[in-house]
Amino acid sequence: MEDASEVRLGEEFQEEECMSNAFVAIVLQEAKANFEKEDKAVPEVFEQTLAYVNRFSQIKDPIANKGVVDELENELRNKTWERTDENGNPQTIKLHHFEVISLINLKPEEYDEACSLVPSLQSKLTEEEVNDVLEKISRSAGRTFAS
Repeated sequence: MEDASEVRLGEEFQEEECMSNAFVAIVLQEAKANFEKEDKAVPEVFEQTLAYVNRFSQIKDPIANKGVVDELENELRNKTWERTDENGNPQTIKLHHFEVISLINLKPEEYDEACSLVPSLQSKLTEEEVNDVLEKISRSAGRTFAS
């Protein structure tokens, strides 16, 4: 059964990639520039979608900050934590891409908020580890997000 709170997204989403609002803003801004370059009318729904992702991504100049956004996403996707299971076997824990994008899009500031928004974190990471992830997002936000 599908349950996003446990990162069970369903079979049709197993091979799909999530996109951050910031990434979508970049793609749409580049597409809008192409519309304008070709003197084509930009559809209203396109403009509305661009306004939405710009509002909720809160990125100052998404195209100029693409490298910082990509760096944050890659850092969080590649971050690992080592554990030992109940049988003493080593385990490597990674965030699922859905969790990474959810955290980047929602930008929680505290452990409890992060676990409310992305419940799977609570069973996967310690409070200190979640706070470390939130600190990485916050540092990146200082460089790219509008205040």
